[in-house]
Amino acid sequence: MLNVKLLIVILFLSLSGNLLSREKNHFFTKPDDDTTNSKNSLENSKWALQFGISDNLTLSNFNGATLSVKRQFADQSALRLSFKGKYNSVENDQSGFVKYEYALFTAELIYMYYLNPFDKIDKIKIYGYAGAGYTYEYIYDNNYKNDVFENTFEYSVGPSIGAGAEYYVFKSMSVFAEYNFEFRFGKKDFYENGLIGTLNPIYKTLSINTFNYDNVKFGLSVYF
Repeated sequence: MLNVKLLIVILFLSLSGNLLSREKNHFFTKPDDDTTNSKNSLENSKWALQFGISDNLTLSNFNGATLSVKRQFADQSALRLSFKGKYNSVENDQSGFVKYEYALFTAELIYMYYLNPFDKIDKIKIYGYAGAGYTYEYIYDNNYKNDVFENTFEYSVGPSIGAGAEYYVFKSMSVFAEYNFEFRFGKKDFYENGLIGTLNPIYKTLSINTFNYDNVKFGLSVYF
């Protein structure tokens, strides 16, 4: 897990360093009659890698971190595919058996619309977005957080909407902040009364309808 985290950090630092060097070289070598003066990368065919954090801005085990790939199809519109995950487990100090385990995975495809993309000099861009996502959540709690046994699986899909602002530090690098709402519809499978050790475990399934709102998410975008 440490190697994966280190690889992600090195990748973003390397991309950021290369793009910063390119921006500096462009600044010192651009012709005097360069009139474009574009200070953002909201252009057709541009790609971006994005790394965002929320959940009280913690990066413990990268829990709550979001990795995204964005593709501009016009100055004002883009598609973004995002993945977010959380994982935590606690073992019994004496036996080594897991007494609590939690896992969350979400995937989301959204359409982004920028309200002010054509002002190439303005570094701050406002956008709204809408799309759909999938969520999987697993909880195993053997009298750890609550005084009951819990073993549940949730699967849900539904629409997401949100808005944000992006500030271009350089043409190929930006920081952003955004807020979103999620509506999810799906099912929840679980063991009743913790009868997991019996020969015939009793399963139950419930339909779920949830409305979630995220903490403010902050992140970094690298365009290429």
